[in-house]
Amino acid sequence: MERRRSFLWVTAVAIAVGLLFAITSPGRADLAENEFNSGNGETWNDPNSASQYYTEGWRDWEDIKNLVTVKSDIADRATDDSFGQGTKEDNSTVSVGLGSIPPNKSDLTNFYIASEQRDTTETDYAHTFLYLAWTRTNALGSANMDFELNQVQPNLSAAGSTTISRTAGDVLITYDFDRGGKSPSIAALFWVTSGTASRCYAGNRLPCWGDRMVLLDANAGLQESEVAEGGIAQGAFYDNVLTANAQGSDAGTYRAALTFGEMAVDLSVVLPNAFGQNPTKCSGISSIFLKSRSSSSFTAELKDFIAPQTVSFSNCGAVKVVKQGKDKTATETEFVRNLQGATFRLTHDATANVIDTKTTDSTGSVCFDNILLNTERVFTVTELSAPTGYADSPPQQVTVEPGTSCSGTGAGAPAVLTFVDEPLTTITVGTTSLAGAGVTTSSVQCSKNAGPGTDTGETTAVAAPHTTIALQPGTYTCTVVIDP
Repeated sequence: MERRRSFLWVTAVAIAVGLLFAITSPGRADLAENEFNSGNGETWNDPNSASQYYTEGWRDWEDIKNLVTVKSDIADRATDDSFGQGTKEDNSTVSVGLGSIPPNKSDLTNFYIASEQRDTTETDYAHTFLYLAWTRTNALGSANMDFELNQVQPNLSAAGSTTISRTAGDVLITYDFDRGGKSPSIAALFWVTSGTASRCYAGNRLPCWGDRMVLLDANAGLQESEVAEGGIAQGAFYDNVLTANAQGSDAGTYRAALTFGEMAVDLSVVLPNAFGQNPTKCSGISSIFLKSRSSSSFTAELKDFIAPQTVSFSNCGAVKVVKQGKDKTATETEFVRNLQGATFRLTHDATANVIDTKTTDSTGSVCFDNILLNTERVFTVTELSAPTGYADSPPQQVTVEPGTSCSGTGAGAPAVLTFVDEPLTTITVGTTSLAGAGVTTSSVQCSKNAGPGTDTGETTAVAAPHTTIALQPGTYTCTVVIDP
């Protein structure tokens, strides 16, 4: 099978924040099925490798900088927002304060998001990889960061008390790097709202972060993982802006070692019911935000955070159907109007499974939402019945993109298919014998003249009076034969 890839997030945030060129790096753990260098602690692989992007896949952050979402922290230390004293990960109600971030190792500057859906010759389904990275102000040894992936975007935009909107199944990805280490320890925890408190990782009551999954255990000496990989910059580097700077140039801000960390996570393993080989339900992430802990302990105090970044990351999509009629006014001016009452069927091309059947509303539209996407994302929309007085339109194919929805806008808006129906007309031809009933008999045959459209199909004459129904616009000739 040929390698295929489709990028789930393709819109860069318009913030003048740089990606990073690391000068030295540790060895990396090879994440199965993945070619992105997310475990080397670098943002740039080789100055001559950019041309290989289209043929050999992702290389590093610099190679895909136009496909990276970047979010920056507040630069002014006096107005930098952070969690209030004593805030822990299990707390949903938190306080937000303004001011400098002690210790400096917890003072965040940027975080980066990208993703890839990848097929390989070794698998029969697409792996969904999530790539995350962070930068901070100072090194100071260890690093303890958490990425929170929410289905509903939390409100952390203002100082004061606020409640983080969490939904069962939200994901927390922890990133812990010990002083002197070569790679981080990475784990995933899930927001738990039901069951018993024994599911909690550190707390003793619900709701809590629990059902912890170890993705990469640096302390156990794990060199290869089927789930995740990660690295941290071991040498000094320059912070290159997201512009057309030459790769490897020294343009940008000089930064110290240990202030950049990265990881890749295979969501097909972490969330198998959503992104695995046989997804069973729609799962979506609407925002991601980054926060720092004061130590490696999960119950350590939370420090700085970078406010949530809106994303559209989902294993489901949507397609909208617009139904129109091509009509004429009294002055013979053509116009198009939306039509209610047309019924459409959505079918998955690869499996031939019927996904849903819906009818257009008063606006002439209907939207198929929450379409569960597998490797093949091609669907066919078929008009089963046209509105009264109109002809059916031929079926259309559509590729449904992940992360789209009926309510989405911009990159999250659904694909739109427009079906235009021709209005139908009936011709009635009748004859009357003036000499008396039955003295003469008549036959009629109507057919469409040469030109666009479909012939009526009348190849033989039928007895008059005769009605030819459901004719599309065109020129027709009716031949009447009177037999005395």
